[in-house]
Amino acid sequence: MAAVQALAQAVRKGVTFPSPRAHDANSCPFTVVEGHPRARVLEVLERVALREAIAAAVTLCHVSRSVRDELWTALSAEAKSAIFGELDAVPGVSNARTRIYARDITSRLGRAIRNSGSPAVLLR
Repeated sequence: MAAVQALAQAVRKGVTFPSPRAHDANSCPFTVVEGHPRARVLEVLERVALREAIAAAVTLCHVSRSVRDELWTALSAEAKSAIFGELDAVPGVSNARTRIYARDITSRLGRAIRNSGSPAVLLR
């Protein structure tokens, strides 16, 4: 009975995103992600999640809770499944690897801006 109650409670709580290793919000390389339109970030995360889910998982663990919740709700079931499978690995990702993922995501966002033909609109 206790196991069933614990499972029901976990389902109600939803997905728990682990804290990244030695995260400092003041120097976080993912802060740029929050400045992009959510639709553009979502588009990039969808593609990344299918190829390198750990990069998408690290990104989501680094952004603010409100942005993460917004993005998580909008992600496809396929992307969520891929990302969910990598969440336990996030605390073990090194600072160097985290910065590599941040550069990759930032680069992809930049390409998405150039390919869309429309100027970036910052949301804050």
